[in-house]
Parts: sequence; C-alpha cells; structure tokens
Amino acid sequence: MKLFFVLSIILAGLKHANAQIYKNVDNLYQYGVSSSITIGLKFGKDVKITNSFYSYGSVNFAGSINPDYAGIVGQIGVSATYNFLSSKIGSFSSQIHSNIQPVLSPNKANKREDFAAYNQPFYGLANLSYPAVKNVYPTSVSLGTGFICLLSEPMTIKRKTQQVGSIYLKFGHVHVFYQNDGVLFKFMIDGKDRWYTSSVLIAWHSNKENVEVNNAIFAYNRFTGYSPSSYEIAGALNNNLVVYDDPEQTAFNLDYTRFGIGLKSNQQINFNLLNFKYKGFQGQKLVHHLRNFPYHPDNSRSHVSIETGIRTK
Repeated sequence: MKLFFVLSIILAGLKHANAQIYKNVDNLYQYGVSSSITIGLKFGKDVKITNSFYSYGSVNFAGSINPDYAGIVGQIGVSATYNFLSSKIGSFSSQIHSNIQPVLSPNKANKREDFAAYNQPFYGLANLSYPAVKNVYPTSVSLGTGFICLLSEPMTIKRKTQQVGSIYLKFGHVHVFYQNDGVLFKFMIDGKDRWYTSSVLIAWHSNKENVEVNNAIFAYNRFTGYSPSSYEIAGALNNNLVVYDDPEQTAFNLDYTRFGIGLKSNQQINFNLLNFKYKGFQGQKLVHHLRNFPYHPDNSRSHVSIETGIRTK
C-alpha cells in the first residue's frame, strides 16, 4: 500500500506539470528535461495478484545543435522499473540510457518564435520515456550510438554496461526509431546480445493543441537475460540455446509490444502484449535463425496488460 500511495502522489504532481523544461535559443540550440511515470497491471492465467502490478518511470536530459540541413543531438536518461524489464522478479531496478545522434536533413530547420505548440520530439532512447528535445527538421535521418548501464546489477561498471546503436527517421509527423545491440555497424554496438537487445518504435505526433489524441505509438522492446560469456560460448559451440548460470534470468526473455495513445492533457494510455508468441515473426528469433545464432530460451507465458501514465509534454 505504501508503494501505491507514493506513486499516487507522484502521478498527482506530474498531472499539473503540463510543460517540460525546454528552451530553444535563436533557432539554433535546444536543451530540455522531460519526465514520465507509468503504472500497469498484467493479466494472465499464471499471474498472481501480488505480482500483477508493475511500474516504470524516467527523467531525461538532452541538448542539440541544429543548424540547417544537419545537426547533432545528445540525450541521457535515468530510468527505474518495478517488476518489469529487469533481471529480478518483484524488485526495483534502475538504468542509465544515453545516445548521441548526428542528424541529416534535406530541409532547413524550422524557424519559430514559439516552439510550445510544435510537438515533434526527437527520439533517441528506448527506455519507454518521452524525449526532452524536439526534432526541428521536417524530414531527417539519424544514426546514433550510446550506452545503457544497469545500475542495480551487482557487477562492475564495465560488465553491466552495454553499447547499442540506433537508426531514426522522421517524415513530417511520423517517426520511426530502431535500436539494436547486434546487427548494426560494429562501431555502434558491442554485439553481446544481452538485456536491451532490440527495440522499434513507430509514432505519429500532431501539432494541434486542441485535439483529444495528439499522438499514437506502436513500440516493441526485447529484453533478454544474461550470464557472463554464456551467449559467446553457445555461439562458439554452435548450441541451439543459450544456457544461463542463473535460472531466474530465463524469466526475463521478455517481449513487450505496446499500442498507445497520448491525450491532449499529459496522459498516456497503453495496451500491451507481453511474451506474445510471434514464432517466426518475432524479430530477434528471425534474425538469429537467418544468421545461425543461438536462441534465448522463452519459457514465459503470454500476458496482456494495460497502463496509464503521466508525462511532461
């Protein structure tokens, strides 16, 4: 009950935080801070009431230089989860996500006196959060690389930090973001296939302030367990499956598919499929099949969940 009480206070506070910290300087520089918190309930045959609740939240910091036709964006976010996308059941975990993204555009950057009504974010972190700066280019493409550190894991900083790469495209009001740690250019990734292994997001954002629904999002995240050197050894031996030293790690080979809408207030509503049996259509399994990589065991049952969240905008 204490946890629900604390979350209620946080949600009530964010409910009135209708504007993130954001500044555009001379249509050339941006910086911002954004935050969000989400609570959800899982439903399924094997889901106990005590284990059905989960939550996640984040605070993101970002800055960019955005002259005409090209720019660069840097973002870093601190995230926390309870009973979700972590390596321990029913406990808290925390992570730091970061990304730096050079961006190219065939267009000049938007020039505005007031960016408050320009609701086109710059996606760069796959931490289920809302970006802290905006994409000022009508059309753009960006490659990025960054690091994710699992703060709550009992390992050295080097061992619990992974490098991931990203591709981000924007066409008008449509955004497509993809992150992976194994199939992009080698300088962008560490190739160890662990934890936040792959994510994709497709989003639409409206610039109209008075519409009830101002964004719609489809997102997919894949989180895998990890034991040191297990994936590398399985690949060297040509094993079909990765074998984990810690059996609990198999519980977090998690597929998270999200369908969400954002309302004109700063509220978000999501419907999710957890560990849905995609079989050959599941992205990671398909890539591993085509490239003859070992699979991660998938012993979790399928669940559905609903979420409600508050975000700055």
